[in-house]
Amino acid sequence: MQAGNSFFNFNAPIIVLKSLFQKYDKNGSGFLEEKEIRCLLESDLGLNASQSEIYTLLLDKNGDHSVSFEDFVNWLRSEERFQNIDNSSRYAILSQALDYFKSFDVDDNDSLSLDEFKKEAQGNKMHPTWKEVTRDAYASATNTFNRVC
Repeated sequence: MQAGNSFFNFNAPIIVLKSLFQKYDKNGSGFLEEKEIRCLLESDLGLNASQSEIYTLLLDKNGDHSVSFEDFVNWLRSEERFQNIDNSSRYAILSQALDYFKSFDVDDNDSLSLDEFKKEAQGNKMHPTWKEVTRDAYASATNTFNRVC
């Protein structure tokens, strides 16, 4: 589907992956920041803006708005490819989840504090078992979209 599927090869030389990574690491930080990863996803890998928004959040493992080279390579060498968008029902669920996530993220920092989640959950009269969800999901008291999905 996407133009960049050739990068999803376990045998792709590390120098090729490093070159791709460095092409978009404009500030030389060793990390692809949010704008850089979205540019890569859209330009070289053929995603549209909505798809790249979701993948940017999924690839950002710790919520710091950046992707390390190691995480980038691990993703390209995984068998995931673009399963999250190629499967239309999975993509619809992720899109809806992102909309919910954004509505809960009142300070717009791409992470949910336990207080943000509780306030939104109570305000929307979520099922009473939300306490069970927060017990496990919020052990660290903060979650990114990646951890929620």
